[in-house]
Amino acid sequence: MAVSVIIPTFNRRDRLERVLRALEHQTHRGPLEVVVVSDGSTDGSHEFLRSHGLDLDVMAVQIDNSGPAVARNVGIDHASKDLVLFLDDDVVPEPDLVEQHVREHGNSGNRHLVVIGPMLSPVDAEYEPWVEWEQFQLSKQYQSLGENDVEPSYRQFYTGNASLFREHLVRLGGFDSSFRRAEDVELAFRLHQAGLVFRFCPTARGMHYAERPFSSWRAMAFAYGRNNVIFARTGQDFMLRSMAEEFDERHGLQRVLVQRIVGGRLMEPTQFVLERLMRLSAALRARSLTRNLLSAMYGLDFYQGVAQELGSREELLTLLGRLGTDPDTFTPFFVLEQTLGHVTHTKNLVAALHNSQSLQLAVIPVEPGLGRFGSRLPGWSNWTVRAGLRARLGLRRVQRRYPDVTAHALFVHSQVPAVLLGRRLRSLPSVVSLDATPLQYDSLGASYSHEVGSRLAERIKLALNRRCFASADRLVTWSSWAKDGLCDDYGVRPDDVTVIPPGVDLEIWERPERTPTAGPVGILFVGGDLERKGGNLLLAAAATLANSDVPDFEIHIVTKTEISAPPPGVTVHHSLTANSPELIELYHRCEIFCLPTAGDCLPMVLAEAGAAGMALVSTDVGAISEIVRPGETGSLVPVGDERALSACLDGLLRDSALRQRFGRSAQELIRTEHDARKNARRLVELLADVAEFTLPPDWHVEDFGFDTATLRTASRTRGNEFEEVDRPPREIDGDRRGVVEHRPRG
Repeated sequence: MAVSVIIPTFNRRDRLERVLRALEHQTHRGPLEVVVVSDGSTDGSHEFLRSHGLDLDVMAVQIDNSGPAVARNVGIDHASKDLVLFLDDDVVPEPDLVEQHVREHGNSGNRHLVVIGPMLSPVDAEYEPWVEWEQFQLSKQYQSLGENDVEPSYRQFYTGNASLFREHLVRLGGFDSSFRRAEDVELAFRLHQAGLVFRFCPTARGMHYAERPFSSWRAMAFAYGRNNVIFARTGQDFMLRSMAEEFDERHGLQRVLVQRIVGGRLMEPTQFVLERLMRLSAALRARSLTRNLLSAMYGLDFYQGVAQELGSREELLTLLGRLGTDPDTFTPFFVLEQTLGHVTHTKNLVAALHNSQSLQLAVIPVEPGLGRFGSRLPGWSNWTVRAGLRARLGLRRVQRRYPDVTAHALFVHSQVPAVLLGRRLRSLPSVVSLDATPLQYDSLGASYSHEVGSRLAERIKLALNRRCFASADRLVTWSSWAKDGLCDDYGVRPDDVTVIPPGVDLEIWERPERTPTAGPVGILFVGGDLERKGGNLLLAAAATLANSDVPDFEIHIVTKTEISAPPPGVTVHHSLTANSPELIELYHRCEIFCLPTAGDCLPMVLAEAGAAGMALVSTDVGAISEIVRPGETGSLVPVGDERALSACLDGLLRDSALRQRFGRSAQELIRTEHDARKNARRLVELLADVAEFTLPPDWHVEDFGFDTATLRTASRTRGNEFEEVDRPPREIDGDRRGVVEHRPRG
């Protein structure tokens, strides 16, 4: 793959030379050109470029000082290769950086991909305190991206180390030169709107020898705040909501500073004092205090930018106090468990409700982590105890933050955080939702490495759960199987239980009717825990099928489990995340979905596969038979039976008509029972009924709208076609003139 590396530079001759010498020794063996745009440099940079003597194909372009956006646009204009790799003049690439970018693009087979590489702190770098703070924040981002805790997005796109195909830059007009700062995030936002997918490549490493004046660091924070409001005005109002939600998570002292200082006369005096304290702290090498002071300063400047672009301090305070006090607006509080498939359930539910004009909601996520001292506290390792206490603290925090807001109803999913909310459940109109009862979970416990407690412990647990279920006004289950468990084992009346399955967004998951393809038949497996979900069983069945005369097939496995040497015909995907366009494209490409799980309740991946029109193969555990209906939407095989699984897949691979019939039936079932919009509507109406709240007379399903940023679905794929955004191409913004000198190798 041919690569153009674009490097804008301004008065950093020595650093630039270091970057170029590192590029000279890249392991990439394909065509490579380097376009260096000297943005009005006066330190001899251009003279060096005229006579560098490097074994590197360098094109030097000299322009008047115009800013990084214009400089990069000039570089784009002069680049001649398909793939453009942006580097900053202070990011020294590791020897395989270019190769890693090329490999990531090549492996994906997706030309609508943006690859982001990390800019790491070298051991020999000497940073000013604010630059060290910036690198520390970057390192936390990279850690979250690498561990799949955060999905890559336009917010992590920095032109210090990123690549994409040139055609997209030309089509969108390049960088907007009206942005003197944060121009990379602005471009990334437009790339996101145009449907490009962002992927983090932790092995495409650059060493960041960063330097930035303190005034520039402060201006950057201001620019990011201002730009968020500008982006929101393009119809992406989720950005304002996310700002308000992030503000709630900040330290209490920082929230007070922002509310009291931003937009007022004390802004600069406060920053002056904080700067002096920061410099003193840095001199004393009190790193933690220095970082906290810099975080406070950054926050003040960021929200100052927000306030200025909104128009006033009052508008900012209105935004940050986002929950209103209008009694005519339905206000439910949602406490949502964040483990396993519940994370995707939360994303889908919140995204469906966020854009409704008829309600406002407070979302309290209950995270699974032990916390810094959790492992040392007696009983804290118990998830029920941990989840219940976190739910109580979360509710208390929201009510303290918004003392004038009255919650009309409380929705808790699942029963795990609900167990210790007895008084709250009784004091508010409440609904508890669950995918399985505790006893049903116990019956599946072996596959989850879950052990049933002593007889006394189980009696106490049974009593607590019965009390929890009795405290709620209504109960919601994901399946009839879970409803039967509530009624049979906990004495709940059937009339008190409503079955509302977890929903999927049909607009992105549905695929038009499938037609037979000439290539190999795709079999897809999606499961984080390869062993529990039956991935190893599928690999064994694949080996059996490979020695038979079945039609050609290929297997795609999406998992968190490492597979050291996947057999031929098997592709393993580790970095795909829920609702990502690349994951959806896999569902649309493959024809058979195989999940021979040893233990599950109602995996959402089956609903997604059904929406995509796939023939379904799974096991008869939990509520799976409510989606995988034998002879209708697919087939069920006994748990752990490799021979039965091989025979089932053999039959499907030989019979394309059967695959299509199963797929059509599965799609119709999901359309009827798992439509996220309809099910979200049912849930809100149930909450309103419990709260005896009258929803507006014009309440209808179209009141919902999916928030694509929350769902991380930047594009829709239909088969192998890509849906282009209706945006006319424009000229690349910036002066294309300049003195060009092409210096080939040596």
